Amino acid sequence: MRFQEYNISGLGPPYKIPIEGMPGFFVRISDINLECVVFIGFEDDSPGKGGIQSIGTGFLVEYDGYGYLVTAKHIARALEDAPFIIRVNKTDGTSINYPVDEVEWYYHADDNIDVAVIPFQITNPGHKRIYEVSYFGEAMLLGDEDIKQGFIGIGDQCYTIGLFRFMAGSNRNLPVVHTGNIALISGKEKVPVNDWDDPNNEKIRHIEAYLIESQSLQGLSGSPVLVHYTVTIPITIPKESTLPEGEKVRVRLHSVYVGLLGLWHGAWKAPPTELLGMGIVVPTQKIIEVLKMPTLVKKRQTEKRPWVVPATQDIAPIADNPQHKEDFNSLVSAAAKKKPQADGT
Repeated sequence: MRFQEYNISGLGPPYKIPIEGMPGFFVRISDINLECVVFIGFEDDSPGKGGIQSIGTGFLVEYDGYGYLVTAKHIARALEDAPFIIRVNKTDGTSINYPVDEVEWYYHADDNIDVAVIPFQITNPGHKRIYEVSYFGEAMLLGDEDIKQGFIGIGDQCYTIGLFRFMAGSNRNLPVVHTGNIALISGKEKVPVNDWDDPNNEKIRHIEAYLIESQSLQGLSGSPVLVHYTVTIPITIPKESTLPEGEKVRVRLHSVYVGLLGLWHGAWKAPPTELLGMGIVVPTQKIIEVLKMPTLVKKRQTEKRPWVVPATQDIAPIADNPQHKEDFNSLVSAAAKKKPQADGT
């Protein structure tokens, strides 16, 4: 597995975490991960809002050479057919609000999977880096087999990157990072959650999910959850040790690399006196399954070029540039024009 690479050709400069023992090596999560996160919401001209009322988080992934925006299905359902905004940070310290309308989300064939995807690719022209944007590379998407091979499990450290609703940022996205640990991988036992399609919030769904012990607040829904997995390394006993000289022991150490464990569904619903700080995370495997839907596979095979959002040095705010808004909407709508069927076709 390769966890160190971000971005692909055409989606910005390639980033690589430095090799252990070399200059620049670090253990904490890389700041580049924050560049993979965007905020989703509605247009709002209130002072200090930056033109958007953020309601949730999305993140950018690369798959098979194309860029996608991933968020929670219940966030996409909350948007319904209303126009919404995706706010993306820029390298000059500001941001840009992309208006989106008449877009069909791609959902898993299983209605109990809380994942939604749309094609969304932003490129920086030439060597000019205008957008402060990165994509989680395909190699970072940890499917079920990767979880097994990487011995990822209980206790591994996690990072959830997303919206802090009380301080989303007036000029640009200010994603926060919540740390925690994998608390439970339940296997075939599904996790009970509130039905996101029930307006009375009384029905229960059962979904495949991990439990993460981590603090959270409203707004994290749709956030990426990264895992800093551990590795086993054999160490030879030195002479000064009390153990037999030359004998090898195996120790568990914290790896420098991270991978995408899944998507933050939400916090476990319970009174604080009973339970506090337990999060529910949809496995990355379910995101991969959506990206492998026949409709998206066909689009990747038939499109002459990746879906690209125009990027120029003198780009104007969307509200002041109706032509750019039209161009953007036509690109996204063309990429997601046909509503997916129940069988994913």
